[in-house]
Amino acid sequence: MRLFLPESLKGAKNVRLAVFSDIHSNEPALRACLAYADHVGTDGYVFLGDHVSDCPDPERTLELMREAARRKKTWFLRGNREDYLLDYVRSGAGTWKPGNASGSLYYTLKRLSKEDLEFLGRMPLNLPLEFEGCPRIRACHATPTNNYVLLYPGAEALESILRTMDENTLLTGHSHFQYRYESRGRQAINPGAVGMPSHGQKGAQFAMVTCLGGRWSARLLNIEYDREALLKRFEESGLADMGGVYTRAVMRTFREGGNWQGELSLTARKLSQSRGERAVSDQTWEDAGRMLGL
Repeated sequence: MRLFLPESLKGAKNVRLAVFSDIHSNEPALRACLAYADHVGTDGYVFLGDHVSDCPDPERTLELMREAARRKKTWFLRGNREDYLLDYVRSGAGTWKPGNASGSLYYTLKRLSKEDLEFLGRMPLNLPLEFEGCPRIRACHATPTNNYVLLYPGAEALESILRTMDENTLLTGHSHFQYRYESRGRQAINPGAVGMPSHGQKGAQFAMVTCLGGRWSARLLNIEYDREALLKRFEESGLADMGGVYTRAVMRTFREGGNWQGELSLTARKLSQSRGERAVSDQTWEDAGRMLGL
């Protein structure tokens, strides 16, 4: 199976791509998005990274992605979550364990096979996407050179990239914020988060990006799926216990919307700093969770 296809799709004039980002092991959400994309018709799939972690089924998610690649032209990029896992394995640190700080990542790593990790390891940081008759696209998880920078409409970080990039369309994820932003004749398209939308959204987000008449446009979508079945998988899989208060926050996000895991992490860091800790202790995680009612 070929993972990356940066060469042109010969003879293509009108092209429609389904663009997915930030799945975070939410296999039922991805399945719903793929079904919608296949129903309306797509020429290929683009996966922008953060495919795994936080939700119960990383191995099922990766197999679903590989199945998609057997059907259509597919491009995979790695995100910061993939970087966490790959860097940890390469370092041989062996410090992750069940609990509040690293339990969710520990769970994810335990569910992945050697083949899964090799699959993730072959994914690049960014890719050019080229199609005959269409302007070239630059695809990445966050920025073309960094998997950790958050890009928001109007912010200087995004403006700087749009000013200096060779392409006139950027596909970017990471922020879990769905948008299309245009500046100086160039545009950034963020498909949102398939698996863990924030900013009050509860559905599975992705984008259909179409080249028509030599210009790329985007349709931003929010798809319903069975979140109750997903929450049940947290319990069945053991992640609800292994991931501690962090996973309780993730589950609350699925129930209510918002970004409870982000609120928890911010609260824990601030509390840890006030206590003079070198790293956030397990007790501090628990105390931060109690402060938020988790």
